[in-house]
Amino acid sequence: MKKFIPALLWASVICVLSLIPSKSLPEIHFDLLAPDKLAHAAVYALLSFLTLLGFEQRTWRSIFWSFVLPTILGILLEICQYLFFPDRYFEFFDIIANILGAIIGIIALIFYHKTLSVWIFQLLAVLFLV
Repeated sequence: MKKFIPALLWASVICVLSLIPSKSLPEIHFDLLAPDKLAHAAVYALLSFLTLLGFEQRTWRSIFWSFVLPTILGILLEICQYLFFPDRYFEFFDIIANILGAIIGIIALIFYHKTLSVWIFQLLAVLFLV
């Protein structure tokens, strides 16, 4: 269970950031390369990466849960924004960006031992989380 602490802490950060009411959020039209969508992808890539890292072995089951849990979290947070925060938006394309990010995080961990992919993932995490 200790190995999942980084993923749980990161999921908590995502929840707080996703549920902070904000009337100043801009309405973004679909653009998968928009900074908002790239941030969603980077945040969920890190979450799926940390989730998969928490498992002892890299099996199909651990890969499945490392994809499904962040995806469910992203969908639930979008629904909560819609239902409980009238100044926040439900965006279907945020969910798509979250899913793509979860896939990227899993791929990054699968290739974890390759120095270049780890360096690229860390660079992306720093760029989008600063």
